[in-house]
Amino acid sequence: MIKKKDPIVTGFFDMAEILNSWRVDPNPPKVYIFGKRIHHGLVSAVIGLAGLYKKDPYLVGVGIAGVIDDLPDAQHWLDFESGGDPNSIIDVV
Repeated sequence: MIKKKDPIVTGFFDMAEILNSWRVDPNPPKVYIFGKRIHHGLVSAVIGLAGLYKKDPYLVGVGIAGVIDDLPDAQHWLDFESGGDPNSIIDVV
């Protein structure tokens, strides 16, 4: 049985709540770093792996939720399509 206080579960549902609030927007903004689009699934995978490395189950839960949410775009995670301001470190369009 899953305990509600389990850090993986807490991380998962915290991230799911953030993603649900983002999804309400019919045209959610896209994030570009140095002019290249970064998908939240890729960032989530890195967060989840960092959680495994640091033995932090909360980060693992966050990573799992983000990866699951962005699975339909997984084939584009490494495309790094151009957009936004290439002279800006982070640009949200």
